Amino acid sequence: MGFWDIDFKKDRTKYQTNEQQLISLLYGIDVFDYVNETLLQKAIDGKIQEKKDILYNQILPPFEHNSEKLLKDCNVIEIGPGNGVMVNELASQVKFIHLVDISKSIMEGCANQCYHHDNVSYNVIYGRLDLSSIKDIDFVYSQSVFIHFTFLDVHLYFEELKKCLNPNGLVYIDIINTESEHFVDYFYGESFQKQIKEFKEVYNTPNMQASTKTLYSPLPLSRVEELVGKLGFSLINTEPAYDKPTTGLLFQLRSDK
Repeated sequence: MGFWDIDFKKDRTKYQTNEQQLISLLYGIDVFDYVNETLLQKAIDGKIQEKKDILYNQILPPFEHNSEKLLKDCNVIEIGPGNGVMVNELASQVKFIHLVDISKSIMEGCANQCYHHDNVSYNVIYGRLDLSSIKDIDFVYSQSVFIHFTFLDVHLYFEELKKCLNPNGLVYIDIINTESEHFVDYFYGESFQKQIKEFKEVYNTPNMQASTKTLYSPLPLSRVEELVGKLGFSLINTEPAYDKPTTGLLFQLRSDK
């Protein structure tokens, strides 16, 4: 990818182009934290490797241990594909991937990174959440998306995913777990609160597409398990982060639902 002629000397609180916004949204970094393209590329490379590490160390191992099907035979949904790192890693390893996101610009950015795959579909949500057109799904994964979701969002998504999944289908998400021993120190710590403040200063303007209404939405794991359980899913694996309150959750749709 290129950097669309970014002027790194500009005021970091004012994005002048959609492309600058897109880099920040896709990779979770602020382009103006870096003084030149070389350092920005190193930051992006670090984010890409971080995504790959999560995929291969946290998402796929519990899936492969609990799945009744081989990965190569699976139809998959990714919610919030971001920069397309996981799509590029998985497309050659699965049967088909359906990407789902609420942002057209992010989906277009992802598509530009993944254009060479012919087993990927791009689905932008407009208005009401409706995944009824996607069927025969074996595995759903979503990384760093449900950390922004309220209980209502979680309910709506799992209600829709239930319609897409085959019996015993699997769903991986991660949440900011308020029951984690790291929650208070991390979430209310100076560094994280500074990050939230700066994010709001950058994005909470009339011209920005990103909304900070539910920037982060910490949830208690036990309540999430209870809520999703009532929709017919069982929590079969948890993967707590070692130094922060994020916890990966693997749910399975019960075969009687």
